[in-house]
Amino acid sequence: MPVILREESYELWLDEKVSTTELKKLLEPFPSDEMKSHPVSSQVNYTDIDNEDLVKRVDAEVGTTPSLF
Repeated sequence: MPVILREESYELWLDEKVSTTELKKLLEPFPSDEMKSHPVSSQVNYTDIDNEDLVKRVDAEVGTTPSLF
């Protein structure tokens, strides 16, 4: 399961010198009411594509039902 971190935790999470104990404190459920979602390109399904465009909002195709899979 992926970890969702608050922005103020990024630096600590990426610090190679921080203890495992400190990192484990960051592993808590992220509040669902603070999550946001939007449709993205189907290119996210291809492992050979990795760029910042993957998280940009796209218009859902008319007449289709967006799917998570």
